[in-house]
Amino acid sequence: MTIPHPHPIRRRSGVAFWWTMFVGALLTILGLPIGGGGAWLIALGGSWYYLPAGIALLAAGSLLLAGNAAGVWLYVLIWLATLAPGGHHFMETRIGDDIIAYALPKS
Repeated sequence: MTIPHPHPIRRRSGVAFWWTMFVGALLTILGLPIGGGGAWLIALGGSWYYLPAGIALLAAGSLLLAGNAAGVWLYVLIWLATLAPGGHHFMETRIGDDIIAYALPKS
């Protein structure tokens, strides 16, 4: 009789695994300059948005590289915090400012 392993062995191959590793590495690599630039921006008296966003990207990337799906949810939270309507008051922009990358032309 065989005893089942208490922790299932994760598959370390296939497209899904390598895509997760790629995205995790990319988020980690992008989190470094965003967080570092954010620290510099704070030192210059600028926006406080980029430091926590960079730290959160580093954390999300690290979680994905560890195979933890919480990295996906952390990235979703970062994305929602960035795009939240009226959520840019801490970035010193007016409430209701358009997000340039997602603003549609007014007809």
